[in-house]
Amino acid sequence: MNPHFTFNTINSIQHYIISKDKKEAVLYLSDFALLIRKTLEYSRRENITLKEELEFLLLYADLECKRFDFPFKVKIETVIISNEQEIELPALLIQPLLENAIIHGVGGLQSSSEIAIVVTETLGQLEITVADNGRGFDLIKSGEMRKSVGLDILRQRIKLIMEISFTKMI
Repeated sequence: MNPHFTFNTINSIQHYIISKDKKEAVLYLSDFALLIRKTLEYSRRENITLKEELEFLLLYADLECKRFDFPFKVKIETVIISNEQEIELPALLIQPLLENAIIHGVGGLQSSSEIAIVVTETLGQLEITVADNGRGFDLIKSGEMRKSVGLDILRQRIKLIMEISFTKMI
């Protein structure tokens, strides 16, 4: 998770306190504490359940939506044959994709911003798609936006997971 997220979330909570919206500040702080607790717990585990990952993503998205001036919706659709409690995946694998969709996709859009996370199980394989109706990658190419470091880190992490999994199979 991007360290700026933590700093910015604390600043947002501070804003609620200063503006005397104590109820919203307490709710925000409670959700943030839960997210941090889950982050610490999940980072100690090799895998978490799909259900845990999806619940984490919704909590993360809710916090991001509160701290930004632009509203957005996150919809999660699952087409799963197995039980979500039985399916495991590497901990916090999807979060960088959601973060990227929020910051680089729908960030700054004023209306109708949506992010869809679709998880499909086919023949024992999971396909996870994170899509947004945002600006797209053309702005990155044109130099108007900075490149997402999170995607590079995610690619490296997936490569490492694949290498470890392959080594365990031999």
